[in-house]
Amino acid sequence: MHIQSLTLRNWGPYYGTQTIELRDTVYAVQAEHTDDPDRSNWIGKSWFLGAIRFLLTGVKPDSCSTEDAWISRGEKSGGVSGIFSDGSEVSRTRKLGNSTQLELRVNGKGIAKQDQAQTELDELLGMDHDDLMATCFVEQRQIARLVLADPAERTKIVNGWLELEPLQRAEDWLKGELSKLLAEDRALAAQVVSIDPGALKAAVARVDAITSKVTEIQNERSDLADQAIEMADWRRSAEFAERFKLFKQHGLATRKEVDALAPVEIEPLKLAREQASQVRSAARDREYQLRELVGDQWDGVCPKTCETCPVQDQVRTIGVSMQIELTEAESVLDDADSKYQDLDRSLTDAYRVAAERTKKLALLDHYRKEATQLLGAVDTIEEMGLPPDDTEMRERARILENLFTEAAREQVLALVERKSLEDGQKASREATKARKTLERTIRLHQEAIAVVGRQGAQKEVAEQVLGDVQNGANRLLQNAGIDLTVEVSWARDGKGLATHCEACGSSYPKTLSQKICGICGATRGPKLIEKLMIIPSDRSGAADDIAGLSFQLAASSWLRSKRSAAWAVACIDEPFGQLDRANSRALSAHLHSMIRSSFAFEQGFLVAHDAAVMEALPSRVQIVGSVNGSTLRVIG
Repeated sequence: MHIQSLTLRNWGPYYGTQTIELRDTVYAVQAEHTDDPDRSNWIGKSWFLGAIRFLLTGVKPDSCSTEDAWISRGEKSGGVSGIFSDGSEVSRTRKLGNSTQLELRVNGKGIAKQDQAQTELDELLGMDHDDLMATCFVEQRQIARLVLADPAERTKIVNGWLELEPLQRAEDWLKGELSKLLAEDRALAAQVVSIDPGALKAAVARVDAITSKVTEIQNERSDLADQAIEMADWRRSAEFAERFKLFKQHGLATRKEVDALAPVEIEPLKLAREQASQVRSAARDREYQLRELVGDQWDGVCPKTCETCPVQDQVRTIGVSMQIELTEAESVLDDADSKYQDLDRSLTDAYRVAAERTKKLALLDHYRKEATQLLGAVDTIEEMGLPPDDTEMRERARILENLFTEAAREQVLALVERKSLEDGQKASREATKARKTLERTIRLHQEAIAVVGRQGAQKEVAEQVLGDVQNGANRLLQNAGIDLTVEVSWARDGKGLATHCEACGSSYPKTLSQKICGICGATRGPKLIEKLMIIPSDRSGAADDIAGLSFQLAASSWLRSKRSAAWAVACIDEPFGQLDRANSRALSAHLHSMIRSSFAFEQGFLVAHDAAVMEALPSRVQIVGSVNGSTLRVIG
């Protein structure tokens, strides 16, 4: 897969919208200025390669301090878009102050955006940002990066290519499991103890003796407890007999009180009071009528005519007669009221006596019932007499309780000792058996670690792959006629013995006398230095550049082939800066065939200042700079 069409819009020095159509070939990226044809710096060559990187990964040029900085000065938005040879289209656009927008259109899949689009783009290319930068982009002044980099950094980069991570994860998992197994084995080893048969026999005899003693004391305690229960029942019978006497005394006294309260007939009294009430009412009515008739003193004047009554003497005589009757009626009323009051008091007293008699009869019945329930206790006391003093029995019970507590404590201690010895003996047998089984599992894990570990499959894979890359790099140099070779090594034996066990990861002591791991029992091997080394046969700035370029192109070819990666575009910026003219001509003469044939790139972009290099390539991307910015065009 390569780029068919590339469009830059307000990208750095490229103002406006500029589109170029591209083929599957290698392009020399050339720059010149309208004011000075010999000037080629700061016109936009690196910006051109940076546009391809930005399109694929979203990473801005290193010269931009902010995300907005790549937008052409004075413009409000910009972007880079491209069409690939498989018809896929990708674009990254941005407005000042806003986030960069990514869109990917793949035939048959529709449009993806942002993170999803980046994920699908990485899958489409067959490589992510780190892979692209390590294999397909050779940046200015970074050609010797892999040669000069710290070995740990090189190892980290190449680890991703080799895909050793599954093996490393498997090794880490196996070591973790082995660590657990070894910890389990140590725990089992701690359970393997030697039990003295005589000690266990003595513990069993001690338990039997103490158990017999406890049983003897318990039997006596049980007998004494039965006696205590009988004594308690006897004493309770004595208490009940005393209560019977009290109930009997109270009953007799209450009987006398009941007999002293003679019953009274209430109904005749109620009838007599009712009759007296009627007589009193009649007397009250008669007295009231006469009082109304007598009234106040009469003055002899008729109340109707208001004249002197002609028969006032006769009227006065009748009034005197009625006054006499009123006096008699008042006397009758007083007698009737007095009789009613007497009968009412008698009836009230009769009610009180009846209620008190009923209450005492109920109390008497209660005494009788309570006393009846206590007759059994009375019979018992009459038969057995009063209970004796139980002080001696209670003292014996207290002594037995103390003896039993002490014996029970001794019994528990003896049982614990016996069980501890028995459990220890059983656990020791089981632990010994388990360790034998565990030993086989530990050995299998150690053998598996040896297979997938750094000294095993990881080293074998790395050495095979890096050997292929080394051979490819050296073929490039040989075909170019450059007297230089590259040696690549993954790991080498160091001085002395290993500082850590390859099987379980535990540390060895500083002394070299220990040949066996004290944790897992694995044999201590030589010290292994695991660092990716890229060593040119000659060391100089030019040699490092040539070695770095050859290694990177060879590694790219291998990685793209291994992953069946579709992306096949190489972007190389200033590869000949430190080369002399002879090596520069030798390398440039073969560069086109190496990029296209030897390393199977479909397309390449090469930035160089040397005219010989430019002439060795079939096509050009020409960048023309002016005061108004830079423009692009394709030649050939």
